[in-house]
Parts: sequence; C-alpha cells; structure tokens
Amino acid sequence: SSSASKQAVSQAEFLPVVHRVFAPWTAVRLLVEHQAGGPDTQAKVDWMQQAVCHWMLENSALAPDELAEVLEQYIDELFSSVFDDGSCYEVARLLCDLLERLRRGETAFVEAALTRLARGVSLQACVSAPSSQQDDDDADDGDGAGDDSGDEQDYGGVHA
Repeated sequence: SSSASKQAVSQAEFLPVVHRVFAPWTAVRLLVEHQAGGPDTQAKVDWMQQAVCHWMLENSALAPDELAEVLEQYIDELFSSVFDDGSCYEVARLLCDLLERLRRGETAFVEAALTRLARGVSLQACVSAPSSQQDDDDADDGDGAGDDSGDEQDYGGVHA
C-alpha cells in the first residue's frame, strides 16, 4: 500500500463515524427495536461498533468483504440473526472508504458523506464522486427507483 502522506486515525476520531454509519442501518435498528439480543441489545450494538472501530484501526489493509464477514459473524453471535440483504457488505464498503479518506485527511468529504447518509441518501450515493452532475443529494439518484425517501427497505435495508 502506498504511504502517500497517510495520517493515523484515532479511535476518538473514527468511532463517531462508525456510530453515524450504523445509526440509519435499518436491519440493526430492527434488532434493537425487537430486542433481538435480549434486554441488553443496545449495549451489544454499542460493543459491536467499538469492536469494529478497533478492528479496522488495527488492520490497515482491510478489504470490505473481510469486514462484512466480521459484521455477519458479530450479528450471528450477538443476536442470532442473519442479514441476507447485502447490507453488511454495503456498510463495510462505506466504513472502509470513509476510514481511507480520513487517513488521507479528507475530513470534509467524510463529514459530507455522513450528513447525506443521515438524510436518507443511499450508501452508494454517499460515496459516489462528489463532482458528478447527477449528484443532486436526496433527489432521484438515477437508479430508476424515483423518490424513495419513504421506502426503508431500499438499498439493502440500510436506508434511513
């Protein structure tokens, strides 16, 4: 991997990013809503976020599919659940991308992506090239789905 002025990212910097990526993740919100991990489901979700953050910071050359496997394993072990909607990979890809951008010092990009994610923009759109002409925030992102602001099941269940 190229060491072109990569910055070290601290847990204090990256954990809020992990929290903000998890927050609109529909499948995880449903786990909490239905207490899938028992009465301490929220604590388990918090632990999972900290573990993911720590694991990612320790493994600098992490591939999204590896992280997706880790997420699936946590979800299985902590909540006896399986997400078969592809959302683990989408979340893993977004987290890997955002961590890489933080390491390159692109904090403004990361903040903008997280803000758009919180507004219900799809994961794919959050990390698409910001210079793209069809990038008009929460309007139709060209996937033919039209205005999907009310559809929580879209985008692999990670829609706000």
